[in-house]
Amino acid sequence: IGEELDKQVLITPGEISKYYEEYYVKDGLTSDFKDGSGNVAEIIVKNLRRQKLEAAYKPWMKGLQKKYTIEVNKAQLAKIIGS
Repeated sequence: IGEELDKQVLITPGEISKYYEEYYVKDGLTSDFKDGSGNVAEIIVKNLRRQKLEAAYKPWMKGLQKKYTIEVNKAQLAKIIGS
């Protein structure tokens, strides 16, 4: 899943700047990173990537459901789950 969706995720420098302004500068969180204990850009990229992957997941799954037919063998499923 990650490989397939990861290809679709593009994070621009503008998005990083906007995220930084919105969540770090506006909320006063920049002082937490002044000692160099964390890589702000790396944290921002990870958060943006996670948000974009989450947003892309549902449409991706719907596309797969339209493309492929899934049939459940109920007798086999009953054996597996012990019903």
